[in-house]
Amino acid sequence: MMSTQTTILIAENTALGRWALTHALQARGFEVYSAATWVEAVGWLGRAEVAVALVSTSLEPARWPEMCGYARTHHPLTRLVLLAAEDELHEVRARCGSGTAVFAKPIDVEQVVAAVQEIVEDDRSALRA
Repeated sequence: MMSTQTTILIAENTALGRWALTHALQARGFEVYSAATWVEAVGWLGRAEVAVALVSTSLEPARWPEMCGYARTHHPLTRLVLLAAEDELHEVRARCGSGTAVFAKPIDVEQVVAAVQEIVEDDRSALRA
C-alpha cells in the first residue's frame, strides 16, 4: 500500500469524475486533493507537495496547453497526467510530448489509478538509484 504522504491532485470539472478518482486513489493509500477549476488546482499546487496532478483538459478547454506549461515551469517535480476527450487525444499527446500520460474521457478509473501508482513507484525507484 502507498504511503499517505504521497499526494495526488485531481483537477476535474465533473463531480462524478473527482469522486470516482478520489475514492479509488484513497483506497490505494494516497492522500488526495481535488479541484473543480484550474484556479483551485493552482492553489493546491502552491500549498502541497503534489507527486502527480491529474488534470482534465475540459477544465478550461481553450487554455489546457497553458495549464501544461504552467505545471511544467512552476512545479517541475509534479508529474502530469491529462484527461482528454477521445477526439482530442492526438492533439493533446502531440502538444504535451512524451513525458505526459494522456487518458481518454470518459476515463477507466482503474486504468488511471494503476498508471498513477506506476508513476509514483517509478519515481521512488529513480530516487533510490
